[in-house]
Amino acid sequence: QGTADSLVSIVDSDVSFNGEEGIYVVNTASTAQNQLGPAPTTANPSNDPTHGMDATGAITADPRLRLFVIGNLIDGTGRPLVGGGGSTFFGTGLVIRVGTSDGGYGFQNGGGFASDGLGNQINGGILADVVNNSFSGNFGDDIYIESFTSTVTPATTAGTWTDTEFTVDNYVGDPLARLDLTFMGNTFDSTDMNNLGAFYNNAEAVFKSRDDQQTDPGPFTSGTRRRNAQRLGDRDDVAGLLPPATPGGLSDTFLYPGMGESTFRVSGTSDLAPFILDDQPYLNFTDANGVLLVNPIFGELPYGWSIFP
Repeated sequence: QGTADSLVSIVDSDVSFNGEEGIYVVNTASTAQNQLGPAPTTANPSNDPTHGMDATGAITADPRLRLFVIGNLIDGTGRPLVGGGGSTFFGTGLVIRVGTSDGGYGFQNGGGFASDGLGNQINGGILADVVNNSFSGNFGDDIYIESFTSTVTPATTAGTWTDTEFTVDNYVGDPLARLDLTFMGNTFDSTDMNNLGAFYNNAEAVFKSRDDQQTDPGPFTSGTRRRNAQRLGDRDDVAGLLPPATPGGLSDTFLYPGMGESTFRVSGTSDLAPFILDDQPYLNFTDANGVLLVNPIFGELPYGWSIFP
């Protein structure tokens, strides 16, 4: 939680027939999140990016979790026991919930991944190995993974952006939900790896979601688009897909949040069947794949996965 670094290792264990989730993992910027009691859910997560979790964490908090779940038997979890209990969550074998964190970077920074792809964590998020586990008989899905918003809303960008001037007085990069996962050798009945997740949608008609009513017009139709916080910032100027702006200068280096590669990544050596993957290599937002929010507009990209070495 908060700014803590954590190591969790669950190896060669039998996690069976408990009344709640078998292994329940939360990485969050919030210091107020309670992990006791039933896993909080919402009826319509597409319209609630917190998914019932606390969202009062600091923008720059950078909790980093190294997670090992290796060689375990995880069965019969989440089901009602004698005397009550049982889980109402979507999955109960292994649940991984990744909160947004480590924001506050500049407008030329896409936000970064959880790791460098070589086993070193470099930003807030989770670096996880889920390997050689056996899942069966769990209530709901055996494995469930999602992102959620765990920080306060970033401050609205201040400055001037017209066809003749580009000045940024204050910019706060969106916190992102980051997960690098190695997933191999597991047996299971069902998984749900591709879920709606975190976003921010405070009014940003001039900068982060520059709309088509500006001078120069931006690429978006709404200054309150839901900026996918499970994706890097991106621009794609070379392809001409995300205009404007004023030709030349710093405005051409401004990255629009939520338009880049997924910050949920699975290793290329993993079993890839359960994952909806972005097209590789990721060149621009047309390569984004995954599940979409309800009634998406332009610039509200799907929630999926990318690949790391």
